[in-house]
Amino acid sequence: ASTVKLCVAAAALSTVRRFMQKHGGVFQDEYRITSPLIFHYCVDGGEGAGRVIEEKVLLVDDTNRDGHTITLAHLIRNIFLVSSNGAFNLLLDFVGRATLDSFLR
Repeated sequence: ASTVKLCVAAAALSTVRRFMQKHGGVFQDEYRITSPLIFHYCVDGGEGAGRVIEEKVLLVDDTNRDGHTITLAHLIRNIFLVSSNGAFNLLLDFVGRATLDSFLR
């Protein structure tokens, strides 16, 4: 299971690199692997498409002593230092399954 963690970490870094190349440095000073990330999740109520019952926002990581923020650098560090499945799941959400699949091909 740890092998796929390496793949998702590499795909996350590749995603950031492609984003920076596409936008020509417009966000160069604002977006780095140490920039805070915010994850938004919506839970479907199950009674019809698009009906959102709850929105969950993740923006704090208490394990990050440097500001308690979620960053790509911290998630990647957690994947390899403590084999964090939670960090892996967040990185996979950041990258997306389709992007990871095409990255691995």
